[in-house]
Amino acid sequence: MSISSKLRFEILNRDNFTCSYCGVTADEELLHVDHVIAKSKGGTDEPGNLVTACADCNAGKSAGKIAKHPKRRSRSQDDLVGRYFHLCRSRTKNVQFQGWVRAKVSDGLYEVEFADWFMGLPNERRLVRVEAMTGEAKDSPFGGLDWRFYDTVEEMREWYFANATPEGRSRRRGQ
Repeated sequence: MSISSKLRFEILNRDNFTCSYCGVTADEELLHVDHVIAKSKGGTDEPGNLVTACADCNAGKSAGKIAKHPKRRSRSQDDLVGRYFHLCRSRTKNVQFQGWVRAKVSDGLYEVEFADWFMGLPNERRLVRVEAMTGEAKDSPFGGLDWRFYDTVEEMREWYFANATPEGRSRRRGQ
């Protein structure tokens, strides 16, 4: 089964129409949606296993010429677009929310997408001030929660299984 047009667009949009491997944009090259872990090797069509890739990088990846896992460009706290996150309790490391930063709307304002806890599918979008994400806002709607940012889904999963408490792993949002 192939990736639906809707999911393909969501991945391209999530990655800001930019190749996750080399940074080329849709204005410069034709972009594709690529499986980080190939379906033939057990990969899925879940958003966390899909990235935007230009034709050259997609072909190079299958030929073993580039890293199998995309390396996102290094980002400052002021450039959070495309990064994944957990929102977790400071002391217990219980993960309360997860998702990714979709777009920078204006200076200091980002659109974030929260993901379904088990499937990783998008379920809610919010506009969030950068001060709330960096802990500088005194009136943050996320008070008492720390934002942890990751460049890749793999980094996010590794941290989760190494650091999140068992209680945090078994809880779902809203329960």
